[in-house]
Amino acid sequence: MGAQVKVKCQCGLRAEILTGGNMANHLTVDFFPCYCGHCREVVQANLKDTSPKCPTCKSDEIIPYTNPKLRAKTWKNTFIKYFKDDLTKGYYKCPKCQRMTLQFFHGSIFWD
Repeated sequence: MGAQVKVKCQCGLRAEILTGGNMANHLTVDFFPCYCGHCREVVQANLKDTSPKCPTCKSDEIIPYTNPKLRAKTWKNTFIKYFKDDLTKGYYKCPKCQRMTLQFFHGSIFWD
C-alpha cells in the first residue's frame, strides 16, 4: 500500500509526494521522495527503476531521502516505511535553500 507525504521547509518549499506502490505494481514500483540537484526540487521517483530520473527535468542527479547525507541526524521515530525505505520526523536537506530544515509529514491519501 502506498501513502502520500507532505513536504515543508522553512524557506517556503512545499510538495506532495506519493510513496510506495500498490498490489498491482509493487514488484516494479517503489515511489519515494528524492532530492533533485539539477532542478532543486523534492521529487517523486521510482526506486525500483534501474536508473531513476527526475520526473521534472529528467536528470539522473537524484538522491533518495534515505541517504544519510540528506538527514540532519538519525531519528528513531519512523513514520513512513515501505520495503526498506523510511522517513522520520527529523530534518532533511532542502534542495531549494540547502539547509537542513526540510520535514516530511503524513499526507491525506493512502492508495492500493
